[in-house]
Amino acid sequence: TSDYKVIRQSRGVDDAVEVLAKTGKIEFNKKTKFDMVRGLPVDETRRIYDETEQYDTAIGRNLKSGDKNKIIIGSEIAKDTHFGKEVRINDKIIIN
Repeated sequence: TSDYKVIRQSRGVDDAVEVLAKTGKIEFNKKTKFDMVRGLPVDETRRIYDETEQYDTAIGRNLKSGDKNKIIIGSEIAKDTHFGKEVRINDKIIIN
């Protein structure tokens, strides 16, 4: 977060968004896969991320402040044949 603060305070920067991205262990349907996971803000800076990314929420909703144990998954994970079935809303999926 210190890098984020420095960037936001830098001359010429109007706005910035902090996103954590790393490879994570994803478990579903008794199967495991390693893939990219991201932590996104739920405050007003989220709009910056939404404006720059090329995705839409197909089913369900975006995360909001106060959500606990909720995730958004991309269509690649939802329809991934590695898990043996599609991941659907309210399915239990574990990410570490």
